[in-house]
Amino acid sequence: MAGEGIGDFATFFTTHKDAIHRFLWRLTRNSADADDLLQETFIAAWRKRDHFEARGTAAGWLRRAAFRLYLNQRTKKKRRAGLADARSLARDGSVPPAQYSITKKVWWESWKARSRRTMLGWSRSRRHTRISQSSFCA
Repeated sequence: MAGEGIGDFATFFTTHKDAIHRFLWRLTRNSADADDLLQETFIAAWRKRDHFEARGTAAGWLRRAAFRLYLNQRTKKKRRAGLADARSLARDGSVPPAQYSITKKVWWESWKARSRRTMLGWSRSRRHTRISQSSFCA
């Protein structure tokens, strides 16, 4: 696939799009998500076409790329859901602002433990206690 032009890639797309779409639909059970991931998969394939080493099949290479993109999408959805839960708890006043702030950093911005401790001025043990007591951080 390395060094191929747009015409060759169009043929490659036509050959593999239905099988990859079915694979993605089985993972997502949602046609719109499968369509989005299909587009992202072939964009990634175009960008990384020089990395294909032909040790396996092109279909297998595409399936692995599609699966990695699916896992990334699933992780992002979980983070967004966690952030939405934290926002609703912060709005109703059941979560102190500092705890909401740390939850936002954990779920949305993926801050590391040291950054969270520094931000709040907490010791390591206090951070572990506060995070474990927080039901929306799990």
